[in-house]
Amino acid sequence: MTEFQAQILHNYPTYKEFLEELAPKQLLSVYWNVSSITQCLEKRYITIIDIREAYSSEKPKAGVDYLERWLIYLNNFSNINKKLEETNAVAHMIYSGYYFFTLADLKVLFEKIMRSEYGTFYGSVDAQRIISSFEEYNKERKKEASKIQKINNLIDNWIDEDVRSYSVLVEKDEDRNEKIQLFRRKIYQEKFAEYKEKAIKSIK
Repeated sequence: MTEFQAQILHNYPTYKEFLEELAPKQLLSVYWNVSSITQCLEKRYITIIDIREAYSSEKPKAGVDYLERWLIYLNNFSNINKKLEETNAVAHMIYSGYYFFTLADLKVLFEKIMRSEYGTFYGSVDAQRIISSFEEYNKERKKEASKIQKINNLIDNWIDEDVRSYSVLVEKDEDRNEKIQLFRRKIYQEKFAEYKEKAIKSIK
């Protein structure tokens, strides 16, 4: 168990307590301000595999169970008479391919499914439609992750250039290393927003 997973268990000592706060219906409210893939990638959120590892001794298949709860929520949300029956089997299939998705990803993805952004359910809540939605979302996610990495690389390069220029000015100072470290933190705080905007424009 990682330190992050141990913290999950500390915050929610039982799987039941975890669900009381972060079950699908509650998550839509807790993550009300998370509405894009970009936001899902901006910080460390709990993943499906984190859930499994945190509650492995209490509920060995907690990750699959959590996904199945989302499928049941989708069943209840959809105004369709023929519901998805094999929720457990579909949850297993999703888990095997997308265990790295975060709770934020699930919130955004299922909202997209419920808005029919990946296609409409005709007559039944279709397992293939759900699985293909995960595939499509993952493609979008990979593309966005690549874009974010390019942006961060550009920001790092520009900050490194600033630091190199500054290091020349303090080259002979006895406390050169300390000054450079302080300057790097200072320039990061002052220039990050400007460089991020510049980087976003440069890769469009």
